Amino acid sequence: MGYADVEEDFAPRFPRELTEAEAERAATLLEDASFWLGVWVPGLDKAIDAGNEKAATAAKLLAVAMVRRAMLAPAQDTGVANFSLGAGRYTGAVTYRNPEGNLYLYQRELDALLSIIRDNSADAFSMLSPGGY
Repeated sequence: MGYADVEEDFAPRFPRELTEAEAERAATLLEDASFWLGVWVPGLDKAIDAGNEKAATAAKLLAVAMVRRAMLAPAQDTGVANFSLGAGRYTGAVTYRNPEGNLYLYQRELDALLSIIRDNSADAFSMLSPGGY
Protein backbone atom coordinates (compact mmCIF):
# COMPACT_ATOMS: atom_id res chain seq x y z
CA MET A 1 0.00 0.00 0.00
CA GLY A 2 1.42 3.37 -1.01
CA TYR A 3 0.48 6.24 1.24
CA ALA A 4 1.42 9.09 -1.13
CA ASP A 5 1.51 9.89 -4.84
CA VAL A 6 4.26 11.82 -6.60
CA GLU A 7 2.05 14.20 -8.59
CA GLU A 8 -0.72 14.82 -6.07
CA ASP A 9 1.16 14.70 -2.78
CA PHE A 10 4.92 15.00 -3.21
CA ALA A 11 5.49 17.47 -6.07
CA PRO A 12 3.45 20.31 -4.50
CA ARG A 13 5.47 19.97 -1.27
CA PHE A 14 8.90 19.86 -2.92
CA PRO A 15 10.70 23.24 -3.02
CA ARG A 16 11.17 23.22 -6.81
CA GLU A 17 9.87 21.55 -9.96
CA LEU A 18 10.91 17.90 -10.24
CA THR A 19 12.87 16.65 -13.22
CA GLU A 20 11.69 13.43 -14.85
CA ALA A 21 14.51 11.49 -13.17
CA GLU A 22 13.66 13.02 -9.78
CA ALA A 23 9.98 12.16 -10.22
CA GLU A 24 10.92 8.53 -10.92
CA ARG A 25 13.22 8.47 -7.89
CA ALA A 26 10.51 10.07 -5.75
CA ALA A 27 8.02 7.39 -6.81
CA THR A 28 10.44 4.64 -5.79
CA LEU A 29 11.28 6.34 -2.50
CA LEU A 30 7.59 6.88 -1.71
CA GLU A 31 7.05 3.14 -2.11
CA ASP A 32 10.03 2.51 0.18
CA ALA A 33 8.81 5.06 2.74
CA SER A 34 5.33 3.51 2.69
CA PHE A 35 6.81 0.08 3.29
CA TRP A 36 8.90 1.27 6.23
CA LEU A 37 6.00 3.18 7.76
CA GLY A 38 3.96 -0.02 7.63
CA VAL A 39 6.79 -1.88 9.37
CA TRP A 40 7.69 0.78 11.93
CA VAL A 41 4.10 1.65 12.87
CA PRO A 42 2.16 -1.44 13.94
CA GLY A 43 -1.54 -1.12 13.19
CA LEU A 44 -1.18 1.66 10.61
CA ASP A 45 -2.62 -0.29 7.67
CA LYS A 46 -5.42 -1.66 9.86
CA ALA A 47 -6.33 1.86 11.02
CA ILE A 48 -6.38 3.19 7.46
CA ASP A 49 -8.43 0.22 6.21
CA ALA A 50 -10.91 0.88 9.05
CA GLY A 51 -11.42 4.42 7.74
CA ASN A 52 -9.20 6.44 10.09
CA GLU A 53 -8.75 9.56 7.92
CA LYS A 54 -6.28 11.17 10.34
CA ALA A 55 -4.05 8.10 10.14
CA ALA A 56 -4.23 8.12 6.33
CA THR A 57 -3.37 11.82 6.18
CA ALA A 58 -0.55 11.44 8.69
CA ALA A 59 0.89 8.47 6.76
CA LYS A 60 0.77 10.49 3.53
CA LEU A 61 2.45 13.52 5.08
CA LEU A 62 5.12 11.43 6.80
CA ALA A 63 5.93 9.47 3.63
CA VAL A 64 6.30 12.78 1.79
CA ALA A 65 8.47 14.25 4.57
CA MET A 66 10.72 11.18 4.62
CA VAL A 67 11.26 11.31 0.86
CA ARG A 68 11.71 15.09 0.85
CA ARG A 69 14.51 14.76 3.43
CA ALA A 70 16.15 12.00 1.40
CA MET A 71 15.96 13.93 -1.87
CA LEU A 72 17.30 17.15 -0.39
CA ALA A 73 20.39 15.33 0.89
CA PRO A 74 23.61 15.95 -1.08
CA ALA A 75 23.68 14.10 -4.42
CA GLN A 76 26.97 12.44 -3.50
CA ASP A 77 28.19 11.31 -0.12
CA THR A 78 31.40 13.21 0.38
CA GLY A 79 32.17 11.24 3.51
CA VAL A 80 32.21 14.43 5.56
CA ALA A 81 30.65 13.90 8.96
CA ASN A 82 32.08 17.01 10.55
CA PHE A 83 34.29 19.81 9.22
CA SER A 84 35.71 22.71 11.20
CA LEU A 85 37.74 25.75 10.24
CA GLY A 86 39.51 28.17 12.49
CA ALA A 87 41.31 31.43 11.82
CA GLY A 88 42.11 33.55 14.82
CA ARG A 89 38.94 34.09 16.77
CA TYR A 90 36.71 33.04 13.84
CA THR A 91 35.51 29.50 13.42
CA GLY A 92 33.12 27.63 11.18
CA ALA A 93 31.74 24.11 11.15
CA VAL A 94 29.81 21.89 8.74
CA THR A 95 27.96 18.70 9.68
CA TYR A 96 25.70 17.06 7.13
CA ARG A 97 22.33 16.03 8.48
CA ASN A 98 21.55 13.13 6.15
CA PRO A 99 24.54 12.59 3.87
CA GLU A 100 23.40 9.18 2.62
CA GLY A 101 19.83 10.23 1.83
CA ASN A 102 18.30 7.71 4.23
CA LEU A 103 14.59 7.47 4.93
CA TYR A 104 13.89 8.14 8.59
CA LEU A 105 11.29 9.34 11.06
CA TYR A 106 11.81 11.70 13.94
CA GLN A 107 10.66 10.30 17.27
CA ARG A 108 8.03 13.03 17.57
CA GLU A 109 6.60 12.02 14.16
CA LEU A 110 6.39 8.39 15.20
CA ASP A 111 4.82 9.30 18.55
CA ALA A 112 2.20 11.51 16.86
CA LEU A 113 1.27 8.79 14.37
CA LEU A 114 1.00 6.15 17.09
CA SER A 115 -1.19 8.52 19.10
CA ILE A 116 -3.51 8.97 16.11
CA ILE A 117 -3.75 5.23 15.58
CA ARG A 118 -4.53 4.63 19.26
CA ASP A 119 -7.01 7.54 19.08
CA ASN A 120 -5.29 9.27 21.98
CA SER A 121 -4.93 13.03 22.04
CA ALA A 122 -2.10 12.62 24.52
CA ASP A 123 -0.30 9.62 25.86
CA ALA A 124 0.39 9.47 29.58
CA PHE A 125 2.00 6.91 31.80
CA SER A 126 3.53 6.64 35.22
CA MET A 127 6.55 4.81 36.46
CA LEU A 128 8.63 4.38 39.58
CA SER A 129 12.27 5.30 39.64
CA PRO A 130 14.74 2.56 40.57
CA GLY A 131 14.64 2.03 44.31
CA GLY A 132 11.31 3.87 44.63
CA TYR A 133 8.35 2.38 46.46
